[in-house]
Amino acid sequence: MIAIVISGEGPVAFDAGRTAPNMMLAAWNVGVVSCPNGIANPDSLA
Repeated sequence: MIAIVISGEGPVAFDAGRTAPNMMLAAWNVGVVSCPNGIANPDSLA
C-alpha cells in the first residue's frame, strides 16, 4: 500500500495530484491495480 498524505492547498495539492497518477501508471505497468481515494471533509471522517 502506498499513501500520499498532504496538508495544505495550492502548489502542495497540485504536486500530489500530479504524482498520484504517475505512481498508479507505474504500478499498472508491473501488474498492480490501484484506485485513487480522497477525503473531501476530514471533519465528517472523524
